[in-house]
Amino acid sequence: MAGLDPITAAEIGKLIVEQQKQRNITSVVVTHEIHSARIFADRFVLMNEGKILADGAFDDLRKSRNTFCGRILEGGRLRRKAMSRAFRLGVFIVGTLVIFAAGVFFVGSNESLFRSTYRLKAQFQNVSGLINGADVRVGGIHKGTVRSIQLPHRPDEKLTVMMDLENSTRDVIKKDSVASIKSEGLFRRQIRRNLVWIAGCR
Repeated sequence: MAGLDPITAAEIGKLIVEQQKQRNITSVVVTHEIHSARIFADRFVLMNEGKILADGAFDDLRKSRNTFCGRILEGGRLRRKAMSRAFRLGVFIVGTLVIFAAGVFFVGSNESLFRSTYRLKAQFQNVSGLINGADVRVGGIHKGTVRSIQLPHRPDEKLTVMMDLENSTRDVIKKDSVASIKSEGLFRRQIRRNLVWIAGCR
């Protein structure tokens, strides 16, 4: 008797008792469900690794000082199994969190794959008046903003302007497109602002 649910184990135990009474026979049952065996057994022989650890009535097993015997009577096998399941569940949860964190890191490092803009850079000798957040126009239409302006590493190098442009401009802006900085006045105000103008698109 092994791996049976409590109801089935009880039914089989009753069947064994009935056969013992009707036929006046001795039954030898091999099982690790020691509490289920109490239904039909009056003598217990507990073995481990081929050695007999206890022999006698159930009360004799309870009085045994053997550690393995005590664990069997206390349902140690069941607790270990439950602990094993809990451990596997914990490993699964931790693994899921690790995968989720890796996914977030991947998305964060490759956000351009999912967002509606892409990064473009252009170099200028002078960007006087241009600021972060300034408009970027393609063919006169607003299609992006200036993200940052980077100083050169050496005096003979140009300044680099990083721009975020809408994905719709990918097929319009080519390598021979020309970017320039222009100034425009705000309507009804004596204020002028600079912007990046991209032209010469093919």
